[in-house]
Amino acid sequence: MIAYDVLRQLTAANCQVPLFVTIGSPLGMAEVQDVFRQWIPDGVLRVPECVAHWVNVADPLDPVAADKSLADEYACAAGQTLDDFLVLNPESPHHPHSGTGYLRTAPVQDEVLKVVGNAFSQHVAKFVIAKDLVAKMEDGRREERYPTLIQLATKVEGSMDVVRRELIDAIRAMIRGGDGARKSDVESEIERAGIEPLKRYVAAQLTRLEIEHLRARFIDLKIERVWRDAEKRALVFASTHTIQASPAVLGYGATGRDIGWAVLDTGVRGDHPHFQEYANIKRQWDCTKPGPPKEFSPGETKFDELDKQGHGTHVAGIIGGNKKVPLKAGAKPTLFSGMAPETAIYGFKVLDDRGNGQDSWIIKALDAIATFNESAGRLIIAGVNLSLGGNFDPSVYACGHTPLCEELRRLWNQGVLVCLAAGNEGYALLQGEHGQIPSNMDLSIGDPANLDEALAVGSVHKTNPHTYGVSYFSSRGPTADGRRKPDLVALGERILSALHSFKPPVASSEQTVEDLYVEMSGTSMAAPHVSGLLAGFLSVRREFIGYPDRVKRILLDNCTDLGRDQYIQGRGMPNLIRMLANS
Repeated sequence: MIAYDVLRQLTAANCQVPLFVTIGSPLGMAEVQDVFRQWIPDGVLRVPECVAHWVNVADPLDPVAADKSLADEYACAAGQTLDDFLVLNPESPHHPHSGTGYLRTAPVQDEVLKVVGNAFSQHVAKFVIAKDLVAKMEDGRREERYPTLIQLATKVEGSMDVVRRELIDAIRAMIRGGDGARKSDVESEIERAGIEPLKRYVAAQLTRLEIEHLRARFIDLKIERVWRDAEKRALVFASTHTIQASPAVLGYGATGRDIGWAVLDTGVRGDHPHFQEYANIKRQWDCTKPGPPKEFSPGETKFDELDKQGHGTHVAGIIGGNKKVPLKAGAKPTLFSGMAPETAIYGFKVLDDRGNGQDSWIIKALDAIATFNESAGRLIIAGVNLSLGGNFDPSVYACGHTPLCEELRRLWNQGVLVCLAAGNEGYALLQGEHGQIPSNMDLSIGDPANLDEALAVGSVHKTNPHTYGVSYFSSRGPTADGRRKPDLVALGERILSALHSFKPPVASSEQTVEDLYVEMSGTSMAAPHVSGLLAGFLSVRREFIGYPDRVKRILLDNCTDLGRDQYIQGRGMPNLIRMLANS
């Protein structure tokens, strides 16, 4: 009834409706028609001018569709048709007015298919708003804002700035909306929207109405997709020997000197003693706040205290830095060293102080890295480490083609190595008839670890990998599209590395290992082992800087096979001595 009332007031010039379908409709009731005639100047019921074809479907037992035929009561103009179908609702006689039942009938499906084509019945079809974003909006409140990542359709670098600016202006205009809103309220809403211009995306917190408005204008605004700004989360001295990093440092000088590596994480505790001998932490950026990344340099308080969660400091300590410290008070100092102790580390805070982040924060960091390298004319940052990840829905994204994966692929093609934690989803408790059942889960590789142009790293025991094999929690392959992942495994169980919350003592001689280091486990710890190993490799074999595909091949060809399934161990465990000897 509402649909007919709206359509009858529209003209063919401003709205064209190729098909109007009514199911179980009360439009044949005399009481309904009497009301409509009061609103129509000449009192004649007509097929709305904007409708080309009207299909009315009714069940003989449906009491709401009292009059089963409308063709004899609603007049058609030239070029218009109205067809009545009398069908048995599949849920009749118990529920002859069932909407889902009517939608399953042949007349409804056939007529809709004629108009919209075969794409209507396909599960995989072109979309503008990603399914997982739609699912979050379904039951949300009208005023609720959702984190979105709007992908620009243009591929031309020169026009990208114009398209991005027009899109941001359109979003602001949407938020300003009606004339009745106070200026202060409007500005507050624009601020809440948190509009973030990225290189190929615009991130914003939008309401459902605003998102649907963008969908309606996606061609004019040159929008490719509206994605959910997906959430991401944060997933030593003995381990340097296991993957032959320590012998490589001594025998080949594979110390990571003059090799820059980006750590995208919770930030790094810049003043930690582990990083002082080689001044490893060069610069840091905070990408979690609105606007361009905020840069901090050594000596600033923010630089020293950027990591308030600890995950990023621990990861960075595995890659580089070293410190001699006794295991206990009065004992002889022991060297705690990263894989490549002289590596230059660039910290990017993309996870907040609780270890959670968004794709847009990570993409902001990747844009900054690409620009940083381009402006220098060479690869200052030769590799990146992302010990983070999130859930992956292959029905929304092509595997390895999420917005984050696309940006990482661009960085790889620029010549930057990408090391990713495979994920810690390899173990789950399933609910059985008699209680919970422990289970190891295949197809548990997360995002962005399913990216082909990257190194996805699973976890093994730090000293006995041949005996204990792959860690029970390490995510297992294959990827959703059938590729082998992880690429390899490294040490990820009970890894001792830098503690972000250390308290400086009165004298450094009073520090023990418990003051400066802490154990953590996970593929988050395995990935930086590979990052540090590659930094050490590139510092000796500098001719391979900028050739990530060749480095990846050398790395995987020289792995040590642990005798496990390749969808669990990949090619096995890295061996830096073998890499150097065979290159």
